[in-house]
Parts: sequence; C-alpha cells; structure tokens
Amino acid sequence: MVDSNGFEITDPAKFYTFTVDGGSETGTLIRLRSNSGTSTEENRLTFLNGNYVFKTDSSEIKFTTEENTISGDIVSGIVKVVEFGENTVVSAIKNTFISGRNKELYRQSNYVLNGTFNAFDGTSYKQLAVAYTCAEVGGNLNIGKLALWGGSDFRIAASGVVACNNDHVSVEDGAKLTVDGSLSGNSIDIQANSGGFIVSSTGRVNALAFNNRASNSIVEQGGIINAEAVYAYGGLLTINGTVAQSVSENISQNILIDSAAAVKVSSTGKLSAKGGYGNIHIDGVLDISGGKNSVITSGNWGLRIRDGGRLILRSTDAISNSETGEQSNYVFWAYSGNTFIDILADNSFNSFAMVKKSNLTVTIGADVNLVTIRKFISQLDSNCIDGLAYETAKLTLVGFKENTIRVLEAPGEADKNADGFLAIYADGWKDFYIDENGYLAATPVPEPAGFAVILGVVSLYCMVRRRRS
Repeated sequence: MVDSNGFEITDPAKFYTFTVDGGSETGTLIRLRSNSGTSTEENRLTFLNGNYVFKTDSSEIKFTTEENTISGDIVSGIVKVVEFGENTVVSAIKNTFISGRNKELYRQSNYVLNGTFNAFDGTSYKQLAVAYTCAEVGGNLNIGKLALWGGSDFRIAASGVVACNNDHVSVEDGAKLTVDGSLSGNSIDIQANSGGFIVSSTGRVNALAFNNRASNSIVEQGGIINAEAVYAYGGLLTINGTVAQSVSENISQNILIDSAAAVKVSSTGKLSAKGGYGNIHIDGVLDISGGKNSVITSGNWGLRIRDGGRLILRSTDAISNSETGEQSNYVFWAYSGNTFIDILADNSFNSFAMVKKSNLTVTIGADVNLVTIRKFISQLDSNCIDGLAYETAKLTLVGFKENTIRVLEAPGEADKNADGFLAIYADGWKDFYIDENGYLAATPVPEPAGFAVILGVVSLYCMVRRRRS
C-alpha cells in the first residue's frame, strides 16, 4: 500500500508493481489521507514516469482519498490529488474503483489520468467505477464499463480518449459527465436526475445506442453524437451540435422520444436518422428551431407521432430526407390517439398519413403564410385510413385561414362527399375542399353574433309586414 502525503514517483527506469493483500481490511491499493496540516494544504501523489502494474487478490482495486481530519475534526479545505503524468502506463488487472470519502466534499478529491490506463487482464476489459470525486482524463483510458456514481464529476479533456471496449457507460443520479475529447462504447446510458451530460464543441461520442433517461443533457455547437440508435426516455436533450443515427440495419425505432422526454433542436443543431428505416418516433416532444434540413430522415417511414406526442416547428423547412432538402419520401404519420403538430413558420411537407382512430391537431401560427403539403397518403399499411374521409380519424386545424395550406396533389373523389372532407374540422369553418388554386378552403360558419343580427333583421322585417297588413 502507498500511504502518502505529497509523495512523487519519478524514476522512469523502474517497473513498479503495487500489490495489496486481498485479505486486508480495506482492500485499498492507494490511500491518500491527511491527519495534520492546515485547511489550505494540498496533498498530492504524483506518478510522473514509468510503468505501473496494480494487482490485488481481492475482487477490486481501490484508490481512495480519505476525509481530511485535523485533531479528529473533518476539514473541507484540503485538496487531494492523485495524478498520473502523460509518460505513465498503468495496467490494472481487476475492476478499479477510484473515490473520495465524502459525497458533499467531492471537489476536494481529484484524480488526473494523463497517461495510458489499461484495465485488462489478458482476456477481458475491466470496469472503472468513480464516486465522490472529480476525475479528468487527458490521456488514453482503455476499460470495460465506466460507472459514474453519485457525487462524481468526470471530464474527458480535449486530448483524452476513453474507450469502453464491448461495454457501456452508466451515468447515475448525482453524477456529471463532460466530453471535450472522445468517448466510445456499446451504449451511453444517462440516468442522472441531477448532474447531467455535456458534449462540448470539441466532444465526439460514438456508441451503438445513446440513452437519455432522466437528465438535462446538452450537445453544444460543434459537438457530435453518433449512435446506431438514439433513445430519449426522459428529461431534456438539447441539441446545439449534431446527434446522428447511422446504423445500416433496419431498426424499427431509429430515434425514439418517449412520453416523458423532450428533445430541442436549436438554431445551430442537427438531428438525423440516416440508417435503417430512417424514422423518428415521437411520444414526447420534438421542438425544432433549427434551420433548413436540420432534422433528416433517410427512409420512407418518416416521422411517427404517437398518442400524446407533439412536434413543434419554429423554423422554415427544417425536416427533410437529405442535406439538400429532398422530401420525396418523407411521411408525417399520425398514430392512434391524440397527436399534435404546431407549425409556427412556413413549411413544406411531402405527405401526411393518419392511422385509424387517430386524432391529429395541427396548429397554424399567426405568422405562417404558406404550408405546402404534396399529398395525403391513403394507405401505408393495413392500419392506415383510406384517405381523409375515414370516419374514425379526425384532423383538427387550429388557427386555420384560407390561402395558407396548399395541397399539390389533391385527394380523389373517393375522399370526399357532398360535405367536402369529412375528417377535417376547424372552429368557424365547415365543408372543406380544395379550390382551383390547390388551397385548402372551407365555408365560414357564422358566429353566434352573426346569427343574432340575421334573426334581428328577420324579426324587424316580420314586424314591418304585420304593421303594413
């Protein structure tokens, strides 16, 4: 055991092996502690050069920076640092646990990993767990699972590379993960309700799956997440950079926004589903302020809005099939239940489809001048309605005004009857139809006050007739 106060190991010619007996009381390989000094003192254990092998007979290698005690009292001001310089190579052949000893004073404990850290026993990669401490990786970290527990602040510096080989990253409640460098793994699982996840402007994340469960996560402008599947299960994911789904196989839910989740694509953000079916499922909220082509799907399955889901379009022509704005295959697909689209800027859509028993409400913003829809799809599969006239589906327009919604390929006569489109409703309007210029039009319904005026005129006319007679 190394029990040190300001100790340095500097000889690059030696090969160091640190071993702790698995039967020891603590199982701790390195312990940095303070029993004297002032509250401003810094305790540092520095590995500057050389190769180090950490071994233990127990199930886990432990590094701890213990509570600061002076005359038996805990002191918060002493900072402890365990530092591995850029010329160090560390081999850990068991799971490794680095920690402080006090959740509230986690900032007084620091680990700096600027060299190469290999958690590998010759057969499999081992876990690195972090708790009650701050840790920064500026070198190369080759491990299995990365587990960040509550009270941990883990940063991958711009020069840092963390590879979770055939394993995943778990950010638990109260933990924080900031990626300025590179992070890769099978999945990135953000569970934190407090703490969070940040991909900075220089950050790059590559994973089979990215799962945002309950955190307020941010991808800053310039930052990139590439994943085979993107799942937002809860919390808020703000995209100022790029989140891209790019697997080639056909996954039924390429990007999922669950009912408890919200995803915001800012003016500098981009969200793309380029692999598999290329679809986005919305059970929660997708709020788009991005520029043209800031949300991209590659397939003809498009964007599926399910019961309770809401799509908010704050910018013009944000959604398309490609970087160049192609919309030849894109479909807005309203599933059963109550679904919502808020169109707050001029937009063009390839097509709309509605499933039986669906109830889609489209709100047209006051500043919208033109919404272009190429066509309404009558059949995508056996669950889709037959055009817009299907009696169990309903399209409600809020803020409807004439000469605003243009349909380039008008539905056929099979979608109409004498009253127009049965499935379209809007307060103050009835009997919807496509006019000679291709705009969705309707007959105004007189307001109750208008009825009163009409009835008043009729009554006055009748009174005059009676007097004359």
